[in-house]
Amino acid sequence: MFDLSAMKIMLAARNTGPRNSSRLSDTAIFFFRALTNSAVVVFAAGAFLVPPPASAQVQTLKKVLDSQQPPPPAPAEKPDEAKTRLQQWLKEARETLGRLEDPAAAGSQPAGITAADLEERRRDAEQTVLTIGRYITTLDNVAAAGKSVTAARDTGTAWVGFKEQPPYSITLVDDLRNEQDAVQGKLASYESSLVVYQRTLDEVLAETKAQEELANQIPVGGDEVAKWRMEAARTKSRLLAARAGLIQSNCDATAYQIEVAKLELALLDRKVKAAKAGARFSQEDLAKIEAASDERKSAYRKELESIAKRQKLAQPARKQERAAFEALVASVDEGTQPPGAELAKLRMEVADERSDTLQTISEGLENQIQLENLIVQAYQSRKAFLDASDQASRDKALATLRSLLDRIKAWEIFSSNEIPGVEADINRLDSRAASIPADDPRAALLVEQRKIKSEKLAVFQRISQGVVVQRRLLERWVGDFTPKQEEEKNIYQGVSTLTSNTWALMKSIWSFEVTSTEEKFEVDGQVFTKKTPVRLGVLLRALFFFALAYAVLSRVANKIQRGIVNRGHIADAQAKTLRNWAMILVSVFLAIGTLSLLKIPITVFAFFGGALAIGLGFGSQTLIKNFICGIIVLFERKIRVGDIVDVGGLSGTVTEINTRSSVLRGADGKETLIPNSYFLDNRITNLTLSNRRVRRLLLVRVPLKAPVQLVITILKECVERHGLILKDPAPFVTLEDIVENANIFGIYYWTEFNDKTNSDVVASDLRLMAEKKIGEIIPQEIKAEETAPANPPAEAAAETGTHEDLKSTPLDE
Repeated sequence: MFDLSAMKIMLAARNTGPRNSSRLSDTAIFFFRALTNSAVVVFAAGAFLVPPPASAQVQTLKKVLDSQQPPPPAPAEKPDEAKTRLQQWLKEARETLGRLEDPAAAGSQPAGITAADLEERRRDAEQTVLTIGRYITTLDNVAAAGKSVTAARDTGTAWVGFKEQPPYSITLVDDLRNEQDAVQGKLASYESSLVVYQRTLDEVLAETKAQEELANQIPVGGDEVAKWRMEAARTKSRLLAARAGLIQSNCDATAYQIEVAKLELALLDRKVKAAKAGARFSQEDLAKIEAASDERKSAYRKELESIAKRQKLAQPARKQERAAFEALVASVDEGTQPPGAELAKLRMEVADERSDTLQTISEGLENQIQLENLIVQAYQSRKAFLDASDQASRDKALATLRSLLDRIKAWEIFSSNEIPGVEADINRLDSRAASIPADDPRAALLVEQRKIKSEKLAVFQRISQGVVVQRRLLERWVGDFTPKQEEEKNIYQGVSTLTSNTWALMKSIWSFEVTSTEEKFEVDGQVFTKKTPVRLGVLLRALFFFALAYAVLSRVANKIQRGIVNRGHIADAQAKTLRNWAMILVSVFLAIGTLSLLKIPITVFAFFGGALAIGLGFGSQTLIKNFICGIIVLFERKIRVGDIVDVGGLSGTVTEINTRSSVLRGADGKETLIPNSYFLDNRITNLTLSNRRVRRLLLVRVPLKAPVQLVITILKECVERHGLILKDPAPFVTLEDIVENANIFGIYYWTEFNDKTNSDVVASDLRLMAEKKIGEIIPQEIKAEETAPANPPAEAAAETGTHEDLKSTPLDE
């Protein structure tokens, strides 16, 4: 009888035909080109949503990538050195201005220099003289502001408490809190000014850098025209440099002022806490407040008496000017303009304005007296609240304070509405006076009218200022005295406060400065540093735009992948791998484009350098190695998606080649992750590298007495009859070995790796066909002789022998 061996795969290093790689290459080019076009569309849409890209982004990226070590920082210029350099600039600018203002300068200029060029250079020189003068003065202010910071810090450190012993007067607390409000207002003003200065500085620095680059492009040693233009460009550069330095000095001085204000606020906070802890509102304090109010009311009454005297003089003058105008108009026919009518009318308007303004001032002083009465009443209600022993008395005092607060708010609205109107009248008078010659009789009348308007404006400003101070005091008292449970009942106010606080917190988080980048350039020895703050909001906006653009491009990539797979260009697994690597490349360009669109310099991520050098240098060594190996494997194309490989005894199909690892799916459906570096560091067998044909070997054991040639013929016929076995190369059968009681035959045949061919099923089919054919043809005598037992009792069993010997046993090649 015979045994059929297990089938094993044999490698055949024969190339039956070149692989069609051009189709895959064309598909890859089409895939990348489609994604690139999609990225361009996304960037074009993003350009309408975000600021335009900075022109120096690519150069900045190149510098960052090329430079391995940062350049050494330029030494800071000392104030004395800066003044010396500015004095030299000022001297040269004055000399240039003197030459350009010479009447003979126009005729002595080189040919090709127009009058417009000469006038522009003269203006630049004149502006340079003025700007440098202001710049030198500002440098002194910066030094003084720096000293004030030290003084404020020393004052805060030295203060350990009030010299007087508690209890403190309640007016001390009020004064300190009023001072807090004033300093807080100055701080807000300084911070707003600093923002404006910095914004203007960025624009001037950009213009200065562009002008310096333009000046450097002018050839040195040219003709007279080139030299003249070189000097003009240098004058322009110095003007912009001086202007940038002036603004930078203002920024520095304002920053010092902000620091001083913050130190003063910190000290005032300590003082207010100490004063409130030991403050008492005594009857003596109330008497002092009433006495001070009486003194102010007495001063207002004296002003009223003075205004009343002026009113007595103004009324006759008003009547006289009106009568003169009416008489002048009556002296001519109706519809005729008499000589001097316009001047007479203006005199009448001035007289009317004077009388009306005096009346307004009188009413304003009376309002100030009423305001003083309200102030005294507010302090009395405040004391009543603090001295009250029952809740009803406290509620009554609190209601009085609220009523007074409402009245003061009404006064504040009235005064604030009147001020813009008076200011508009003054501006109109200024415009009218500017169009009249100085020797015109109307000029003096307009000056007097403006003076009257200014006096009226001053009264309204006094009223507004006093009302604002008292309104803040009353709001503070009402807030201090309002019960907490009442505040909780006011749901709208609580929600409004919460919303306001949340919005303020979100704005502070959004504008939080994560880091800043610096760009330095030099103009005639002066080094400028352009700082670009990178705020959290900008980074979040960049992240959002990147995620949105990536999502759009990912959907486009999916559609492209399905399209090329449906058209039959490449298999789905290869298209998936190609899509993954294409999206990685697109992500890199998308990140650079996003930073460029949002004006985020690449150098913003330089602060990660230390962490990347230390942490990622060790932690990501394997990751980077696998990433680079994945790129090599992908472009070398010795191992591709869909190839059947043998990796360390594990055979399967490569389904994915990713950035870190690849996926190998075995015949049993199990997927194994293999690091990409393993493909380059170890011996890998690719069964489908050059073609998808493979030679296989099936070993068959046949009884020794069977005719060898007959067995070979039978086995060859079985192989040729199978439809999944290739005809070219033709299969063949060989006698592999002769062992005890059996001959070993080898069936060599070729199959192709595809979805229809299963090597295990083909081998099983060959075993079944060989068993059936050999069992029919081999003579029964041979089978009986092979199975005859050694003793007579076993002959009966031999006659009814079975085909147990046809069971296969594995044999090595």
